This record gives sequence, C-alpha cells and structure tokens, in this order.
Amino acid sequence: MRCNVVPSSFDPTDEAMLAFPLPISWQWSSCERFLRERAARIVMTRLPLFWQLEVLLHDVCKAVGAPLFIGSPQNMPVGAAAIAAMGIDTIITSGEDCGAFATHLSDRAIPLPKNLFIVRTPEESWGTPPTLSRAGVRIHQEVHLFPGVVIAEQCAHADAGVQACFHLSDGVRIDTRGSDSYLTIDKELPLPITDLEIPFSLRAGGTCACGKQILEKIL
Repeated sequence: MRCNVVPSSFDPTDEAMLAFPLPISWQWSSCERFLRERAARIVMTRLPLFWQLEVLLHDVCKAVGAPLFIGSPQNMPVGAAAIAAMGIDTIITSGEDCGAFATHLSDRAIPLPKNLFIVRTPEESWGTPPTLSRAGVRIHQEVHLFPGVVIAEQCAHADAGVQACFHLSDGVRIDTRGSDSYLTIDKELPLPITDLEIPFSLRAGGTCACGKQILEKIL
C-alpha cells in the first residue's frame, strides 16, 4: 500500500495507538486555503514531530510557494530567533504550544507573526487563549480526530475573531444519540472511519455569516 502514515492518537503513550494510513493523494486543504488567503511568505511549523505531518505540510507550502521552517516545540529560543532573523510571518502550531510560545516571544519583545494556524485535539478546549487575542494577528483553528484528519474548522469569518466558532469539515458527519456523538468520514480512506464514538457531544449553535451551521462543543 502506497500511503503516508500518521499515529491514530495524539498521545505517544497510548497503548491502543495504531499506525493509520493516509492515501498519497490526501491533502491538507484547509491549511493550504489559509496560507493562500493570508499570502503567507515563510511558514514555521511547531507541531510535534510525533504527529508525522511534515509531508502534508511540505506539500501545502510547495503548492503556495512558501518556504517551510521545521521547528521543535521543545526549543523555543531557536524558534524565536528564526522569527526575528527570517521574518517568518506564519506559524503552524498546536493548542498546547501556542500560548506558551506567544508568551516566550513577548518576553523577548519579538512580535507574534501575523498568521497563526492552531491544530487542536478533540479533548482540549477549542477557545482562543486571551494572550493571542491581539490586533493584527489572524488566527485559524481546526480540530483533528488524529493528526492530519480534520473534523471541524473555522471559516474566514471566524479566523479574524476570537470566538470559538467551528463548522464540520467537508465529508464529516456527526450523529448524536442521547448524550453520545458518533462520527463518520465520507472520504476514501484505506481504513474507513464509520460510526466512531467521540469523547464529547456537539450541538447546533446558530448560523455563521458564511451560511454554515455553527458547532458548539458540549463536554
């Protein structure tokens, strides 16, 4: 099978973790769309290497013509120095890293780049840290079932604000039965994801300016 492989969990100590195959043709389209909309010039990733998203992100950056700097979440000083020296204007980071790295930059009087793309896990809060809610920074957030498999994302109307306003990604369906929610992904995958129970519930929260239904997470 010709494919890329990602872990089926964000936790490297998860004993139930599997190597999940993604088709070679699998694209990180939401990330590419954000980089194009924001005319990203130089991109830094601070996603954990364990997530194995470097190939997908390399393809995205190649498509939009933006150089990619691969940073380490554990090495904030080098990341800060790279931003100051190279004029990096876009950071791809995780929900766990974004607030801490923003504080690190602030302590060194280094402005936060204008574009911030945050990948969140299903279990964590989907809100925007107050330290990131500053003028001139465009924040996009999305939720991955596991690395590379996007299930909910923000649109351009939410990207410019601080509200945790999410929509289901294309090809994703949620079926709520009582207090439980089950997820199905209607995309061609080597291993289908059908009627998978997720650790939270979702409810409709109105209609976004883009016309899509707003999702609200219920813990």
